[in-house]
Amino acid sequence: MGTWGTAIFSDDLACDVREAYTNLIGEGKEKNATKSILKIFKNNLKDSDEEPVIWLSLASTQWKLGRLEDKIKEKAIEIIDTGIDLKRWEEEPKLLVKRKNVLDKLKEQLNSPQCLPKKVSNPNRPRVNHKLVDPSKISYPFEPKTNKFLVPGQFWAIPLENGKFACGRVIELNPDHNRSFLAGLMDWIGENPPSEEDLAGCKTLEQGCVHIKTIKETGLNGMITGCRPLILDGIESNYFTSCTYGGELMKGFKIIEPIVYAKDDEYETLSYWGYVSIKIRAEYLFKNK
Repeated sequence: MGTWGTAIFSDDLACDVREAYTNLIGEGKEKNATKSILKIFKNNLKDSDEEPVIWLSLASTQWKLGRLEDKIKEKAIEIIDTGIDLKRWEEEPKLLVKRKNVLDKLKEQLNSPQCLPKKVSNPNRPRVNHKLVDPSKISYPFEPKTNKFLVPGQFWAIPLENGKFACGRVIELNPDHNRSFLAGLMDWIGENPPSEEDLAGCKTLEQGCVHIKTIKETGLNGMITGCRPLILDGIESNYFTSCTYGGELMKGFKIIEPIVYAKDDEYETLSYWGYVSIKIRAEYLFKNK
């Protein structure tokens, strides 16, 4: 989880919750929006540090949109009153005081009258027409600013705290957005940045949707360093369930069919990772390598 301050939304996970909930409202899925959020972030709710972040950010978002639900308000205030969220700040007394002030203000806000439900625009846009780029005409390394020069199979080196490197991979471009894509964390770790030959035979450990800024925030010098066609190693987009309540079965970004109850827990929910989530996952998965 990326946290850069004590404010409610100075946190990647909190921002992800706000964006996901707001998008659901904009899509006209208000009836099941809260259930969808709890499903999307069900794994985070199992983490003692991340669970409070979800409830607090969801409560704050709902209040600002004029849709604060009683059960969400009660849960957020319970977290504030018990001090559960403050435990992760105990080693930094100055930040602990600031965070407590933030939570006190949030509690005061949640107990105050909220506005009438605000209209939220639909986030769905016409699907992006990604022009195919010839990988052989791309010079590496390069720093991507949009998806314009992204090609499935491209990879970037992720420096780890132990001095080694993990590897991120472009799996699929997002047809609804020109600055996000499906990324994969490779089953690879090395003493040096990965080469095309190093990745031969490697598979993905996890896949998730990331913003293009992920490469700048986690990559060596913020660069894409090379490309190896995914087909050479049989790598494809994973199957997911969509983040909407009662949603669809997906392969990458492509909707396959409406989800049925029997398949609901068979696949991971397509998650939207924060800018540094792939690095955090790599640090955890390769901590003993």
